[in-house]
Amino acid sequence: MVTPATTRLISVRVGNGVPAFKPGEAAAEPSGAQSLMNEKGRLALLLVDGERIVYEGHRSTSSPESLNMGLSMSKTLTGIAVGQAVCDGTIRALSDQAKVYVPELDGLSFGEASIEDLLLMRGGGKQVAGNGQSRTGMFRALLFQKEAMRDQQAESGKGGDAPGKKFNYDNMSTQSLVNVLERVNKQDYLDVLALRVFSPLQFEKAPAFFVDKEGTPISAGGLHATTRDWARIGLLFGGYWTGSGGQCLASYLRQGFTSKDGSGYGYQIWIHKETGDRKIVRMAGALGQHVYFNNFNRKVLVTFANATSRKGIDQLVDSWMFN
Repeated sequence: MVTPATTRLISVRVGNGVPAFKPGEAAAEPSGAQSLMNEKGRLALLLVDGERIVYEGHRSTSSPESLNMGLSMSKTLTGIAVGQAVCDGTIRALSDQAKVYVPELDGLSFGEASIEDLLLMRGGGKQVAGNGQSRTGMFRALLFQKEAMRDQQAESGKGGDAPGKKFNYDNMSTQSLVNVLERVNKQDYLDVLALRVFSPLQFEKAPAFFVDKEGTPISAGGLHATTRDWARIGLLFGGYWTGSGGQCLASYLRQGFTSKDGSGYGYQIWIHKETGDRKIVRMAGALGQHVYFNNFNRKVLVTFANATSRKGIDQLVDSWMFN
């Protein structure tokens, strides 16, 4: 599905990959990793401790060189970019309504919603049909370039709940945040990602992003990258969380990487586990794509699958990351 007709490459630094990963000692391989890799539907599993790979497996359509589809893991990129815009003052306050920055959103629930409402998936609009869609088949229609993002956004933002009332996992809340980011940065969204979010990294292979029939990035589920590059993204975001991107961004993420209202969802990311000050968060895609990272060490787990259970992965995360 990664073709010039359906995707655009992101203009990032490409080379051997930074940080540079090195193999770990065999004894460091976590118990249970290989059995999880053997699960039906599992495509890839990578465990990284800092710059050391402690386990890596691939099969079927996945290889170390393949660009793996992240689907809704892509939403977290938007949440990070919003934090950077807050910290540089181009987004003045999380309490601002989105329509303050994008007047074209006026009349949609997403425009009436605050930036924080959109981050937390409380943007209102129609109840979803699953996986962030307000009707079945919307995402496929984007992927196969049958429909446009802006039309789906207009459809989803009318006739439903008022914003701020309840959790409503909606792809168009993410898209509305992207509208704000493009307006305040005066840049295309993929340039925002390249220049603001990913600038500290060097990728092994240029990542690609799904676009709709108008060439608009499908922000809620578009990023494709190699497994190791997804791990680099997890390490980068864990570093942002603990201060590598400055204290303002770290403060934003400490606030946003916290479960709100019992939904288990923060600022465009799922909260996996909170034990005192220690937290593990999870970038998640609909078919079993996950990147787990935390705020207390530099361990990252990346997995890609075809509709497998998350139970075993969660158990491995809990036993391995806390050791």
